[in-house]
Amino acid sequence: DISDQDKQAILNSDSFSNFIDKSSKMVERVLNEPFDYLKDYTMDETVNENIDEYLSVKNKFCNEKVQGRSINDLDWHPKHHELCLSSYGKKNGFTNNEYGSNGLVCVWNMLSSSTTPEFEFSCQSQVLSAKFAANNNHLIIGGTYSGQIMVWDLRSKARPVLKTPISTGHAHPIYSIKCVGTQQVVSASSDGTVCVWQMDMLGKPQETLELNSPDPLNNKDISISCMDFPGDDQNTFVVGTEEGSIYRGSLMGRAGNKFGINNEFPLAHSAPVTGIKFHPNKEAQFDTSNVFITSSFDWTVKLWNCNNNGINCVRTFGNGFNPIMDVEWHPNKPCVFASVSGNGNLDLWDIQNESQNLVSTLSVNGNPLNKLSWHKNNFIAVGSVDGSTNIVKCSLQVIFCKFRNRMRIKRNGILCKK
Repeated sequence: DISDQDKQAILNSDSFSNFIDKSSKMVERVLNEPFDYLKDYTMDETVNENIDEYLSVKNKFCNEKVQGRSINDLDWHPKHHELCLSSYGKKNGFTNNEYGSNGLVCVWNMLSSSTTPEFEFSCQSQVLSAKFAANNNHLIIGGTYSGQIMVWDLRSKARPVLKTPISTGHAHPIYSIKCVGTQQVVSASSDGTVCVWQMDMLGKPQETLELNSPDPLNNKDISISCMDFPGDDQNTFVVGTEEGSIYRGSLMGRAGNKFGINNEFPLAHSAPVTGIKFHPNKEAQFDTSNVFITSSFDWTVKLWNCNNNGINCVRTFGNGFNPIMDVEWHPNKPCVFASVSGNGNLDLWDIQNESQNLVSTLSVNGNPLNKLSWHKNNFIAVGSVDGSTNIVKCSLQVIFCKFRNRMRIKRNGILCKK
């Protein structure tokens, strides 16, 4: 027989705790498996042809720990496509000592309806941006309000396994972080600084670029609010700012571009730019690598084309009088993008539909929405300011971009022939 003292030692051990944690997650997955025990396979299958609901909420992830925390970023796992990452800020109405850490990162399983995340990580500063590492399926990279970069490991405990020193890199909040290539991480801060890091050397940035306007008469600080790179390009980037401007720059000063800012579009929006995304460029027919969209507090989404002649606005989209908080292209359909707004709506747009670009609108949960991220299989992860991560199903009825519509887009000057 095992003594009470030995039993207590087993119950308090890390190995027993890890066993219970892993086993409970497995049981939850089995219990949440969608299986119809009463299905009659002798009945004829019928199809409802009257279904016209383009967008519908499939799942919602929220619990007491994340309730009241604004979702600042979302990302999908590059290999395990059912896993969705959500990064959180400080819990409203609570101090750090009252309710855990200021910053949280949770990894949710889209196939589960459990309110317990697959993984949960924390740090002492709000996590404003977070991505799965491009070169390692176990790592998560996050940018924080303190200006530090954190690295968490799915195989380790909740605390970061690596982080940048406060004395090097950024001194202001990191609002955007991108994995470029296999070993580099590029971060952008509200102080106008872009840093390039090596994943295995986070003690000091490999390169630091302080962005300043190329106009000598308008040499003011650039407060970066968002950033993106076109496709596989590891050199050229575009940033949006709190002043509403857009800048295109280069990190390495190659491919005919000078180091630093190359082009600018001052006052591209009349309010801060909240999101910026390049086209996925998966067209076999035309080159869309220079096409990107932006969202802003000024209630609009704008479509842009940047080339050697500068940055040009192609079209403006709007739906009401609410700030647009984020925008993103469909990963596979070149005409479709989605946006989220401060009134709690998820909007689906189709730029090839000349009569009505806005295809569908869904009020997700009644709370203001902050972020979105497309899944490759027509799902959209939507994050709200109340801490809920919603998985929205996009009906295939809305994904119908045909070749003749691409030709129409080409005539409108959006696509450029290769």
